[in-house]
Amino acid sequence: MLSGTPSLARRAAVVFASVYATILVAVLGLNAAAGWADRGDGNLRGPSLAIDYAIEDMRRGDGRPRMALGGRFADLAARNPALWLVIVRHGEVLTYGAPPAAATRTVAELRNVVDAVTFRLPGVKAASGAVTLQRRETALGPVLIAAGGVDPATLSLAEAVESLLNPGLVAMLGVIAGISLLAMVVAIPFFSRALRPITAEADAIGPRDPNRRLDQARAPKELLPLVRSFNAALERLEAELTRRKQFLADIAHELRTPLAVISLRVDSLPEDARADLQRGVRGLTHLVSQMLDLERLSLSSERRSAIDLAAVAREVVADLAPMAIERGYELSLEAPDRPVIVIGDSHAIARAVSNIIHNALVHGNGAGQVITTVGVDRTIDVIDEGPGVPASLTSRLFEPFSRGSTGDGCGLGLHITREIMRSHGGEIRLLPGKRGAVFRLTFPPPHTGE
Repeated sequence: MLSGTPSLARRAAVVFASVYATILVAVLGLNAAAGWADRGDGNLRGPSLAIDYAIEDMRRGDGRPRMALGGRFADLAARNPALWLVIVRHGEVLTYGAPPAAATRTVAELRNVVDAVTFRLPGVKAASGAVTLQRRETALGPVLIAAGGVDPATLSLAEAVESLLNPGLVAMLGVIAGISLLAMVVAIPFFSRALRPITAEADAIGPRDPNRRLDQARAPKELLPLVRSFNAALERLEAELTRRKQFLADIAHELRTPLAVISLRVDSLPEDARADLQRGVRGLTHLVSQMLDLERLSLSSERRSAIDLAAVAREVVADLAPMAIERGYELSLEAPDRPVIVIGDSHAIARAVSNIIHNALVHGNGAGQVITTVGVDRTIDVIDEGPGVPASLTSRLFEPFSRGSTGDGCGLGLHITREIMRSHGGEIRLLPGKRGAVFRLTFPPPHTGE
């Protein structure tokens, strides 16, 4: 995977994170606007922050609440000389700083009425005129605490943000974050599943079905440009492959006529001068036939039907028997009486069997038996008594133009046979043997090839 290209999952995570960040900023902005709408009449959040710091730093001393030195409350008080507290604990009223008389009276009036309230002192227009009254649980037990005298201009940015994050808001943001995370976890696999049909369809396109295209109706709308481009690329590739295949087929067809003429003229030469020429002409004719086989192979999938391997093998052995006798071999066939059915192209399968037998006749040292065996398990073995396949040739035996030391042939026969077997869902293998070479063609059951 390219490290410089973010995955769709990572992109989706960035989108969800951006949405959550936008929600967070919007909520904080609205919350700030609600509390800081009119800074000239006083900041309603400064006193609440002072109460939080006071409870955090409150300690017991001489049976009375004391503020810890050096704490956050002490730091806030140093920046706000007018800061004051009124603490009611077990009916006892304690003060810090110099609370206005109006504030003390209001606290006394509301002590048994409310648990939390924010108000402004009458007649105080300064920014520090806001008062917050809250009933809170502390290390010293339940208290009613009021605070005021906080100038909003003295609050740092961190304190301003902290004052916005009240418990209810934090809980709400946590819920939003949880829902967003859950949505992302659910959505990313959902996006992946939406891509699976089109990717599976792309994976199914092979060299045997170049006319196949991706179904645009199954693609998500956002991927339609990519699908159209992919289909257009397939069309360009198909056009180029068709052009090249047609070019090779035309060459092969055009060569057959002059080769036939040359063969006739060679046959009319004196016997001592024509042997080498006949061998060369046969080689060229065989090459042209194999080039045509490659062209036919690309179309063989359109002509599949039930084929009896035993019948195909009998025909091929009968056709090659004269050549085997001429070269000094004893060619035989072993096949079951009942049909061995596979699904395929009869011409292509016959060519595959013919190539293996022909290979044995060419490389079998001109003597011995060449046995073709058809198995009920849909296999065809061709066994010769020649020198076998050199170890140096084994790794590239089925590659095109791979030839043995005899130099006879063009090295396409085994390659074409492998391609034929692959197109039928089967395989060709060189089996280990004590003497000679043993090639096996293995076909799949009939239902797998349909």
